[in-house]
Amino acid sequence: MNDPSDLIRQQEHVSKACQSAESVLGIFERRSPGDHRPAEAIATARRWIHGSATSEDCRIAYAAAEAAAEMTLSAAESNEANGGTNSALLAYAATYAAEAAAMAAKAASMPAHAAGYASYAAASATNAAFEERRYLSK
Repeated sequence: MNDPSDLIRQQEHVSKACQSAESVLGIFERRSPGDHRPAEAIATARRWIHGSATSEDCRIAYAAAEAAAEMTLSAAESNEANGGTNSALLAYAATYAAEAAAMAAKAASMPAHAAGYASYAAASATNAAFEERRYLSK
């Protein structure tokens, strides 16, 4: 990334990804109150925007948030298999919320694909909100 405008564009994409993830972070935190990995991924991505985190820091934060998403996905699948539809919906919502946070960190760590990861973050946030609404309407 030699052109300064490329960095500015990447920072804008990362900022939008963080905003998307922050909008649904509470869904994950209500489901897994002691698990701070998605919040840390967002915070790391925000620090990267301001120059106080490296791409490697963001890769590590991405991997941690992705592991949190996988954990909640396993819970969702287990709940669904055991007939716990409401619990499964909430766990799926939490999975998408953690995934949005993971994508924010990944956008910071992969300059060539930042726009795509920001889009994934927005889509994951939309899915998290949708699943939470489905849960609340039951």
